[in-house]
Amino acid sequence: MALVILGIGLTVLLTAASRGVAVAAKAKEYEIARTLIYQVEMENPLQLDDLDEGSESGRFEGKYAEYRWEREIVEFGEESDELYKISTAVIWKSRKGDLREGVETLLHLPSALKLSLI
Repeated sequence: MALVILGIGLTVLLTAASRGVAVAAKAKEYEIARTLIYQVEMENPLQLDDLDEGSESGRFEGKYAEYRWEREIVEFGEESDELYKISTAVIWKSRKGDLREGVETLLHLPSALKLSLI
């Protein structure tokens, strides 16, 4: 009886430990994706004086070759508002399919242009 209880206890303990490792690995992937989003924003800055709706994408090289990025710019609200929604995402493959981490930003073009001149 004691061996059965010990066996069940060890099984539960090992299952919990393996799930903890899996969560840590997934958290690391999301941390990498967040860092890569900032890298995209620094290496591919928006051209505020020529901002148009559209999308662009690319792949990372070297250590992060399994990650890719996408950016979409869409006009938000009325055309006269000059408000844009900018969605930047990093996508990577996992055992369960593609995973995605992204950031959405609303940009008021006249205000952004004023700030870029300061």
